[in-house]
Amino acid sequence: IPRGPQKRGLERRRKLIDTAFRLFESTPIEEVSYQDIASEAEIPLPSCYHFYPSKVDLIRAIAEDQTEAFNAEVFAPIDGDTLTSWERVIEVWLLRAIAFHQDNFARRQIFLGRHMPAEVRLDKQMRERTIAKNLQALIASHFEIPASPGIDRAFFQAIEISTLMVSLPMRSMIIWPT
Repeated sequence: IPRGPQKRGLERRRKLIDTAFRLFESTPIEEVSYQDIASEAEIPLPSCYHFYPSKVDLIRAIAEDQTEAFNAEVFAPIDGDTLTSWERVIEVWLLRAIAFHQDNFARRQIFLGRHMPAEVRLDKQMRERTIAKNLQALIASHFEIPASPGIDRAFFQAIEISTLMVSLPMRSMIIWPT
């Protein structure tokens, strides 16, 4: 358990992530400055730069944090009694994924928005590879997946396609809250 300055630093990092995420829930990310986040978090701007050298680095940390929340929520165990096919596993997974993003403007911006910085978009590919492995493991926990060359790539492409398909209607939901 961290103590002293290390604990304080971790608390400040958490506060910056939580504060920025809360601001992004009601405001387009590009309209929120690093100064806005620092002021709202009541952390001096120079300290913010110490923890996250740029707003992009903070957005990346939020995306990582929200990816952990996504994995915990979306890949929670599925009651085996309701599953009759691997397609049903995917349906449950997809409905959970949609629900995770649907009512949260910040998540839609970070994960589905078109205007994310290049670094965040590159990180997204790595996150989607992990999500593909998690989906493969979820299906394999209920059904046998035949060994096949390229199966990992097929799951990754399935995630990319499902992300695109989910993002199209949700992009219309990226309407700035009033």
